[in-house]
Amino acid sequence: HLAFFLTLLLILLFLIVPAKKGINMNQLPWYDFALIILSIAGGGYVLVFYSKIIYYIGMASVWEQVLGVITIILILEAARRTVGWALVVVAGVFIIYPLVSNLVPGFLHGRGYSLARVIGFVYFGPDGIFGISLVVAAGLLVIFILFGHFLQVSGAGEFFLKIALSLVGRVRGGPAKVAVIASSLFGTMSGSSVANVVTTGMITIPMMKKAGYRSVFAGAVESVASCGGQIMPPVMGVTAFVIAEFLGISYAEVVVAALLPAILYYICVFVQVDFEAARMGLVGLPREDIPPLRATVKEGWQFILPLAVLIFFLLVLFYSPEKSALFGLVSLIVVSQFKKYTRINPRKFLAAMQSTGKTMLEIGSACAAAQIVIGALSLTGLGLRLSSGLLQLSGGNLFLLLVFGAIAGIILGMGLPSISSYIILAVTVAPALTAAGLLPIASHLFVFFFGILSFLTPPVCVAVYAAAGIARAPMFPTALQAMRLGIVAYLLPFIFVYSPSLLLIGSPLKVVLTVTTSIIGAIVLAGGIEGYLLKTATWLQRIMLTLGGIGLLIPPGLILPGLWTDIIGAVLLVIVIIWQKRPAILRN
Repeated sequence: HLAFFLTLLLILLFLIVPAKKGINMNQLPWYDFALIILSIAGGGYVLVFYSKIIYYIGMASVWEQVLGVITIILILEAARRTVGWALVVVAGVFIIYPLVSNLVPGFLHGRGYSLARVIGFVYFGPDGIFGISLVVAAGLLVIFILFGHFLQVSGAGEFFLKIALSLVGRVRGGPAKVAVIASSLFGTMSGSSVANVVTTGMITIPMMKKAGYRSVFAGAVESVASCGGQIMPPVMGVTAFVIAEFLGISYAEVVVAALLPAILYYICVFVQVDFEAARMGLVGLPREDIPPLRATVKEGWQFILPLAVLIFFLLVLFYSPEKSALFGLVSLIVVSQFKKYTRINPRKFLAAMQSTGKTMLEIGSACAAAQIVIGALSLTGLGLRLSSGLLQLSGGNLFLLLVFGAIAGIILGMGLPSISSYIILAVTVAPALTAAGLLPIASHLFVFFFGILSFLTPPVCVAVYAAAGIARAPMFPTALQAMRLGIVAYLLPFIFVYSPSLLLIGSPLKVVLTVTTSIIGAIVLAGGIEGYLLKTATWLQRIMLTLGGIGLLIPPGLILPGLWTDIIGAVLLVIVIIWQKRPAILRN
């Protein structure tokens, strides 16, 4: 199955994705025709002789070494065409490492492996090309991406945008709040931050600029809101299912753990947008530009039902993700027939299938390239040595280890799709955090968060590049503004690894207290970052609000005993409120 999937993926990719921009693919270049033939040979050999191969996995004959090298090169070329050079360079370094590991000094030193051993392991082995990430891509991800594209062709994207307009379009900062809500909703369908930016940003960014927001701020809002779609349950950019596979836990456990951090992320962004609008005196959209909420829901209620079916089968009946998505897809096709404009006719059906195929080319090639990295790590044991190296470098200091892990997450995630960046981080950085005594789910969500934050963090902040291009804003200032808006995402992973109550793990009382104080803390922190609470804040008030917000975000007992961090945060908040209301208090 996996060999057939990979062969088909490579054939389609070399048929429709050009080697470089500007090449006309209406007439197939000779070299792409040659790559297709080689793809059939490399994948077809495993497809035909798999029953013989499984008996001698580990070593490869000369002929199999040739086919293995060709297949690896084809995968790297496919990744270059779809996701760029970053993943190719990382995978290339890791595939060369086993051959020269005996020449590398320090903790990276290894025994060295022959070409036959390396190719046999990566080409044939269960931890090589045909490993877990390709298994997930070839089975689970296909159906979820298909479900998302059927939602899009049926008009769900427009419905989500109208819902956001109906809810918040008229309030102050309405256009930016529409971007936050619409992008979070669209993120449940999209597995790509950049695709999210391009799809919703083409509408929301001009809308924000027209309302009076600066180009830099408009681009930053859209990029931050779009990246948040990758960490927002239930789908989490389809990476939630990969996390569950890696940890050997249920999908529901991953969703529950990720829920509160994702909500806090969006609360902080939403409130910052509101405070920016208040500080600048911006108003909402005119009434005539706002679709009525009741009419909007009546017009598109059918899009809510398939999502409800998906969640019901996943989290209530505990069906497998594949079956749940299939039931959701069937229910979508059925309810779409109720209205003419949402009806999935043969043209829309083919469009959804085609867009799913194109999306799978990117995700499938990225997963296959990521498996090259996993194969090299598994063969050499480098993953364990990297983990032990991080532990040694931190000198046993957990906070320092987390800082190194965050930096590694941002660097290794640069330019990679969220799935492949998580996979690489899950086998390189996450084991070090788990070995330091952290909960496995906290360790994996930590690296996942920082892999996603690479989309916002310079220099390779691809989501910001896309948003800045639409907004016609300079990239670097837009990226700095995006980091300010997404500040809570840089803090939350450090908090939830120390205190799992932020992941809804622990006693009910502690979880309730954490939820309450962290939501207030996110709002107060937003006030400190934007310099506004009840009115524009002085620099001292901003410092107090920032410290108060962090104090309320930190779970009880993490830094100070008992509730002292919450008490200090609450006191600072009350002082700022009284300070800003002082004239009114004196008048009374």
